[in-house]
Amino acid sequence: MNASEIQMTQGTASVDPASPASFQLLLVEDDETIATLLSKQLAAFGHQTVIAADGRKALDDVVNRAFDIIILDRILPGIDGISLLERLRAAGIGVPILMLTALGQSVNSGYPAVA
Repeated sequence: MNASEIQMTQGTASVDPASPASFQLLLVEDDETIATLLSKQLAAFGHQTVIAADGRKALDDVVNRAFDIIILDRILPGIDGISLLERLRAAGIGVPILMLTALGQSVNSGYPAVA
C-alpha cells in the first residue's frame, strides 16, 4: 500500500477501495468496546474482521475459516490466549499472530516466542 492509497480525514485513515491489500482477520478479544473499536479501524483500512469473544469461539472460527492474520488477546475466557496460540501451532496452523494484552507489563513473562 502506498501513500496515495491512504487518505486522512478528520484523524481517521481510509483506504482506496480499489486497493488490493485487504486481509481476513480474526480478532480474539473479550472486551466488546475494544473489539468494536479495533474492528472499525481495521475496516477503515479495507480489512474484514471476524470477532471472537473467547478462546473456544476463536478455535472454532480458525477450524472453519481461513484467516490471513489473527489478533489475539492474552487473557480470555474459556481458552486463554497463550493456550490458544500453543494449540494452533501444535495443530500446524501457521497463520501470523499478533498478541495484544492490557496487562501493562513490558517484561516477557517466560513464555516462548511461538507466535
